[in-house]
Amino acid sequence: MVIPHSLRGKSNLPVVIALHGALDTIDEMAEYTQLDRLAAEKSFLLVYLQGRHLNWPPSIPEENPDIAVPDLLFFDSVCDELVETLGANRNRIYVVGVSQGGAMCNLLVTQRSERIAAAVCNCGWMPKPLDEQPVQTSHKCPMLFLVGSRDTQVPPATVQAASDVFERGQHPVTFRIIEGAPHGWNYRFGVNKIIWDFLSDKELASK
Repeated sequence: MVIPHSLRGKSNLPVVIALHGALDTIDEMAEYTQLDRLAAEKSFLLVYLQGRHLNWPPSIPEENPDIAVPDLLFFDSVCDELVETLGANRNRIYVVGVSQGGAMCNLLVTQRSERIAAAVCNCGWMPKPLDEQPVQTSHKCPMLFLVGSRDTQVPPATVQAASDVFERGQHPVTFRIIEGAPHGWNYRFGVNKIIWDFLSDKELASK
């Protein structure tokens, strides 16, 4: 959890929840994303979530349909804790994920859209079988899909397919290819600015 010094004691703060890639740690994600610096510059709370066994569910297998339930309950608990003890704005909770974390970001939107003001899937895919059926979500949160033009691990067509699923489900989606960029969090290509420019003005309707 990153709380910039300028925000200590303040309330009603936006939150970015960050989901790492496969086999990464939260410390590694902090290093390759430089999101700590962005949080300090733009004044938001930042929380890196650590997946079980360094992973998030890449798909939902037929033999284990509840594979993501512990992760969903973990997400719920974190959101509640942020709002109740740190003064986070429940209407400005944002989720960003990279690679397998991007897939988990998509999964979270399908299951917890009512908690998410906006989401960014960075070079992630749509976990199967969620790509095979219409997305039924209570909140049509805006989503940004990013992928490098040189990404051979999760190529642009795969990320575009995930974007299309949400677009068919009436989510406002933006799909963007970063020219010359490979797979991963392309910090030197200006990804952090792109992400915050997209997230910063998004807000859930007050209940």
